[in-house]
Amino acid sequence: MNKILPFSLFLFLLFCFPENVQAQNLAQLTQDETTTKRSSVSNQELHKRIIKSAAWLKLLDALDKKYLGAVDKTALSTFCGLALESVESHTDKEASDLCYKTVISYLLPLAEFIPAEKLAALKKKPVFFGIGLELGIRDEYLKVVSTIESGAAHRGGVMAGDVILALDGVSTKSQSLDSLVSRMRNTSASYTNLKIARQGMDQVLNFDIPREEIQIISCKGRLLAPDTGYLRANQFIDETRSQALMVIRRMEKENQGPLRNLILDLRGNPGGIFPAVVGMAELFIPAKKLVLITKDKRGEKHEYRANAEGFSTESVSKLDPEVKSELKQIRLIILTNKFSGGGSEALIAAMREHRPVTLMGETTSGSNKVTEIIEIGNGSAIKLATATLYAPNEVSLPEDGIVPDMMVASPGLSKADYGNSSSDPVLRAALLSIQGSRKDPVTHKLD
Repeated sequence: MNKILPFSLFLFLLFCFPENVQAQNLAQLTQDETTTKRSSVSNQELHKRIIKSAAWLKLLDALDKKYLGAVDKTALSTFCGLALESVESHTDKEASDLCYKTVISYLLPLAEFIPAEKLAALKKKPVFFGIGLELGIRDEYLKVVSTIESGAAHRGGVMAGDVILALDGVSTKSQSLDSLVSRMRNTSASYTNLKIARQGMDQVLNFDIPREEIQIISCKGRLLAPDTGYLRANQFIDETRSQALMVIRRMEKENQGPLRNLILDLRGNPGGIFPAVVGMAELFIPAKKLVLITKDKRGEKHEYRANAEGFSTESVSKLDPEVKSELKQIRLIILTNKFSGGGSEALIAAMREHRPVTLMGETTSGSNKVTEIIEIGNGSAIKLATATLYAPNEVSLPEDGIVPDMMVASPGLSKADYGNSSSDPVLRAALLSIQGSRKDPVTHKLD
């Protein structure tokens, strides 16, 4: 039975011990058990504890059922033990993370360990604040490439082509695009002040634009010339198809009629979610056509078709537009580079299968694997390659990438220059190709 000591006796016991003993005892009383160093626990015991844990068993189960590569379970256990032996002491969490990180490193590039902190960040829906501008650098100054139609800057009167001379009182001359964009995003101010020079106007314009939460933009574009549009998709998310349609409809309105040519820019697009890839394909290929196929380690096949019943994302089903037949007949040129991967390559393969298309730029990345994040129950997770991507003809997408019909190198070209008619050699090549195929000359708009 526990007994309660009189307070005076407690003070006596406390102050009669040597000072260093007091400190040691107090430290032991206040230490958090979850972060106590396990120096008294041997590495062998830690190893046994880890490989008998539910998380370890879940890892092995996922590797056995889903992972595309071969796995030697005994070897994985050995790797875990060797990793623990390489460090003198661990907390339980440190030991666990070290073990899983080491084990997964032997399965690269088809697997990745995701620690608890990173997993928590991935689960959070990103929130972005800004004023709704796409920006670039021209003649050493910050230039407005386009405005987001629903954004604060567009509503406030900022226009594409405006040159931002100063941002919150600081000149933008000779500053990097990344540093300027970072300043606009990271400020705690509720408004951003812009000093703008506009073509045709002598005086400098002053704008105070409220900062607000902005929607992630995956598609943007503009009319390059009569009947010729430019559409860039930088990733495939839920809203990609609806955003692409809005951009195309805006270009058609400016063109005063349907487009005859469309340049679809997939450079730097690593992929995304399958429904978004299928949603983009739906705009350009006939209904019910096969867009992509995946096959898992057991050979089980999953097919994804255009306009499949119940497959479209929520945003697509809400939009439910009548897609114009002109889009399926439009001349289509797709721009690629070594960062076009996964979903971009699947979309390219589907387009080539079902309609005429010209591919220009550089060979794609060769990312033909489907990855899946699997939580293993200890706060962390593993990302595994669980399936292979196939074109509609059931030929797997090439691991060394898709080679374009016309190779156009663009060394040193930054993302900020994608779609810039004056500095983007791939876009210029696409425009020349269009001009060469029509009798009337194409006069494209310089940025």
